Amino acid sequence: MNKESAVYFRLLKCEKGYSLIEFAITMGLVALVVGGVFAAYKFRVAPVAWTSSKFDTFNSVMAGLQTAQNSRGMAYPAQATAAGILTVTTLAPYVGSASTDISNWTYQCPSGSGSTLTLVIVAPDAPNTDALNMLKDKISYSVPNSTVSVNTTNMTVTTAIASLTCS
Repeated sequence: MNKESAVYFRLLKCEKGYSLIEFAITMGLVALVVGGVFAAYKFRVAPVAWTSSKFDTFNSVMAGLQTAQNSRGMAYPAQATAAGILTVTTLAPYVGSASTDISNWTYQCPSGSGSTLTLVIVAPDAPNTDALNMLKDKISYSVPNSTVSVNTTNMTVTTAIASLTCS
């Protein structure tokens, strides 16, 4: 073996790991990927999961309202001014217990035919305003004769269903 080959083999033996620069680049790439996953969760997955949960709760409340309507001769329970949905005595048995999800929602349905039922979903736990808008869109598509609006200042979604009978 000549002298040049011996030097080459000695250099190969010395290169056994990453250099500091290679390690820093690798850690930078890992941090970039982890940051991207976190951002995707925060801005896409969390709002969709929250919206789905609130929409399920909304559907449960609407089912309770329809049960109340059926048991009251096709008239929704009347409530002249907006009140907590769980404090309306004629409605509370139909919508369930004092759930934290609906405890601050409000209900209003003035007495008479051609009334407008107003249900306000108060959602201070919404991950962002996009989640409120997604909830608004889901409700708009699923509830006929409804007008749905979002108030991002108060973090509420208001559903108004027209042409109903309340007594």
